Amino acid sequence: MLKYDENIKEEVKRNETAIGDTVKQHLSLFHEGLTQKVNTNKVGIWKTELTEGQNNKIWTICKDTATQFGYSNDGCKTISYFKIRMLKDLLKFYFDKIIIPNIYYSLPYGLKYFIKKMKYGKNLKNGTWATKDFYKTTLPN
Repeated sequence: MLKYDENIKEEVKRNETAIGDTVKQHLSLFHEGLTQKVNTNKVGIWKTELTEGQNNKIWTICKDTATQFGYSNDGCKTISYFKIRMLKDLLKFYFDKIIIPNIYYSLPYGLKYFIKKMKYGKNLKNGTWATKDFYKTTLPN
């Protein structure tokens, strides 16, 4: 059991006071704008400072939330980010990572062995084939 010591109580009070002052300073710096009047100089600046493309991107991203709070599009258009390259990449991913492995794993063992023999034939012929070598060459690092 720890013995009670008055010095510890004084140390804790001194630390609380030091931390409290620091926190108060940070909060006052962070919230100093709350005591000032609202600056309306920046209202509508997006119409002059941002390009039409930037406005359209922002509206595309924020339109659902903005309309919930009563904002209108003010001439901004919803743009589509679909590009043919995206479709090509998606199809390549789907083919390489889903279709080919599913076909491979549904093959009978003899056919899988034949495919591995064709792919890693030199190692199989030399007798240097080992399971750990297979995993080193086929699994990502």
